[in-house]
Amino acid sequence: MPVLLSTGYLLMCVGAGLMLSAVLLLLRKKKDTRNVVLDAFRKTDFQNESDLCWYVSHDVIGASGYDDCIIYSVDHQDQVCRQIAAFGPKNPDKKSILNPIQIAFGRGVVGSVALSGKAELIADTTLDNRYVPDDDVRYSELTVPVSVNGTIRYIIDSEHKRRNRYKENDQEFFIAVAAIMSEKAMVLPA
Repeated sequence: MPVLLSTGYLLMCVGAGLMLSAVLLLLRKKKDTRNVVLDAFRKTDFQNESDLCWYVSHDVIGASGYDDCIIYSVDHQDQVCRQIAAFGPKNPDKKSILNPIQIAFGRGVVGSVALSGKAELIADTTLDNRYVPDDDVRYSELTVPVSVNGTIRYIIDSEHKRRNRYKENDQEFFIAVAAIMSEKAMVLPA
């Protein structure tokens, strides 16, 4: 028995199919952008730590569509993490950081990652008593250590106003960035 479909139903199905195609295209484009950014990063040489860190915050994390990135240097002697590069609200002009802070080892998510050496994805910072607001309260955080010759030298930290902003693929991307950053830092003066 033939089934008659209304024009409206057909248009709705076509529209849903087009929307799904658009979403898949955006996801593929995001992945392609990240691959291009990572390839460019691999091919870029740096003269010093500052150039490397500012490049990661702006030309890697910022260029990949994230709203915020702070790079911390990890000082094992003083047991603190210091903000040394930024992209987003903490970076009002070129290579400057608005009210840079330092975080003690074990304090906040950044300080915890400095101690554990393990990446952390916080879906909702209001549910994590370690969260330390910096310039503003944000509701998700992704924090990844960068180990150089077996020692954590940097922390890459990104926060967002929306809960559940970061997903596992974001963490994988940040870990890939950290691995390249580690290779680049090995040839730089400490």
